[in-house]
Amino acid sequence: MSLAKAKKVVGIDIGATNLKMALAYSNGKIIKTLNKKTVAHKLMGDLYQMLDTIGKFERIGIVFAGPIDAKRGIILNPPNIDVRNLRIVKLLEGRYKVPVSLLNDCIGGALGEKIFGAGKKAENFVYLTLSTGIGCGVVANNRLLFGKDGNAHEVGHLVVDAESKLICGCGGAGHWEAYCGGKNVGNFARHLLNTEFRGERTKLNSHGPITSKQLFVTANTDNIANKIVERVCKINAIQIANIINAYDPELIIIGGPIALENSQKIMAAINKYTGKYTINRLPKIKITPLGEKVCLYGAIALAAQGGDL
Repeated sequence: MSLAKAKKVVGIDIGATNLKMALAYSNGKIIKTLNKKTVAHKLMGDLYQMLDTIGKFERIGIVFAGPIDAKRGIILNPPNIDVRNLRIVKLLEGRYKVPVSLLNDCIGGALGEKIFGAGKKAENFVYLTLSTGIGCGVVANNRLLFGKDGNAHEVGHLVVDAESKLICGCGGAGHWEAYCGGKNVGNFARHLLNTEFRGERTKLNSHGPITSKQLFVTANTDNIANKIVERVCKINAIQIANIINAYDPELIIIGGPIALENSQKIMAAINKYTGKYTINRLPKIKITPLGEKVCLYGAIALAAQGGDL
């Protein structure tokens, strides 16, 4: 995983909530950034508009919240963004006449950490995102792990409770993401309010949706909301223990808006619970130093290497 020299590249991070783009040198120095909200039916039009105005570039790297077919450059059937079988690489290469590479966003996050972030000196580490969805990327023995289609480590779709009626965005029942993903955590909160905490007084909405932000903010002054957040954070900690048991990393780097905005609560639960559920020696666990740009840095690194990983 080495970088090309002094080329201007574009990195694109397409998430379920935000669309981020950066013009950068291959050494990671960002020249210009553009941001939009992700709107599925306007995705290609927004990408064209942003690329047409960002400046001259020689390569494009895209990270996307999968599933994808990385080899064929196709976005397949993501649970949190309503696009299907989008041949994004072919479309962009045809319009801009430059090489375009596509990678799962969490694997891209791991690449960003390896090249520019906390994973530079680590041979075995995991990048985990707690965002609209949940996923991770893995570097094992200094190599990124991809899987047959480039969708390895879809840990958000590991089952927390096989008997659960909570439905994930992918349609599966009882997935980690159905409980703790930013898009679905409000459903878990509502479930607890209607069952375990039924009749309890709380500042959370009596009716209507409960957002992730509302839940965590309300938890600062509301006992029931705080108990729900503790449950969410405990599930996260247990699943991180499963990741440790699966990959035996020396380091876990955590990113995504839920982690970045609520790092104290997230890390407190990890420190309290994770060791109780692991057989492997605990790794270092830390919040990403690359902040909200971690996957964008991965896209820059992908472009700089021309997809040669």
